[in-house]
Amino acid sequence: GVAMVIQMRIAAPPTTSGAQAKIFQIVVPLMIFIFFNRFASGLSLYYLMYNVLTAAQQKWINHQIEVEKTDPKRIAAAKAKAQAKKKNAKPGFFARMQQRAEEAQRQQRANGRGGSGKRSGGQRRPAKRR
Repeated sequence: GVAMVIQMRIAAPPTTSGAQAKIFQIVVPLMIFIFFNRFASGLSLYYLMYNVLTAAQQKWINHQIEVEKTDPKRIAAAKAKAQAKKKNAKPGFFARMQQRAEEAQRQQRANGRGGSGKRSGGQRRPAKRR
């Protein structure tokens, strides 16, 4: 129960300071402790380790976010990396399909066909034989 309380306090955003949230942070771990107390000890041990590792992971993520916000070198490097990625990015599926369709239209115009899909010169398709 204690590990879950700590994990909830680390993971909760600082804007969650209402009375209902404080009650929630105390009652839920207590209820889970009561439920898990009746199950096998392996489940309680698993849940304890899960909460401890999740709390440590969240603490590390919050620390990394703060470091990135305050370090101007990292901010500049991230912007440069994003710009380089945009330059080197290959076009997506729909962009490639659009390019191919435009190339096909140019080839049709170059070959003398208008590309409108209609036959020119009043030509008709031959009748199908049965």
